[in-house]
Amino acid sequence: MSRKPSKAKDIILQSARKLFTERGFRETAVHEITEDARVNKALLFYYFKSKENLYYALIGDIMKGIADAVRAELKKEKAADKKLKNLFKLFVENYLEHGEIFKILYTEISTPGACCPDVLNKFEEDILRLSGEVIREGIKAGLFHNVDPRLAAMMLVGAPSLFIKQNIIFGSTVPYDEIEAHTVDIFLKGLMKAKKS
Repeated sequence: MSRKPSKAKDIILQSARKLFTERGFRETAVHEITEDARVNKALLFYYFKSKENLYYALIGDIMKGIADAVRAELKKEKAADKKLKNLFKLFVENYLEHGEIFKILYTEISTPGACCPDVLNKFEEDILRLSGEVIREGIKAGLFHNVDPRLAAMMLVGAPSLFIKQNIIFGSTVPYDEIEAHTVDIFLKGLMKAKKS
């Protein structure tokens, strides 16, 4: 029941992701993770020290990956309006790719005594800061109205979250391309200054 240490950590993370998705964090026991991963408990505790730390590692890795993708996307475009369109698309794509993790997070944070609000808060702050910087750029360039960048960033980040939550948790079937097209269009129309003729 033991594996090479170099692969064991990844296998434990994969098993945890699968079981947390199927059963939730609270309902998944450590022995179930180690049985699924076919490793002993000592190895799990060697790498992660606790089930909570395993959960933090899993969520943290995904959140860091999304934040890194956002940073990379921001370097591709110059115009703030195009950056925001690309950011929104990236948010939707990541919600789709990691939907089961977001389902776990939504369930956990809506439960008293949630396991990892600090991991999610750090991620949200990072994403809001990056989105706010793009909005500031647009204001400075004269593209956007003089709005509160943080509040506008909250709307930008919150819109896909709401739609995705509806799809993940409640099984809504609004196509993602429609969500993306309509929401970005409405958001940018409210943010953009009218072009002078």
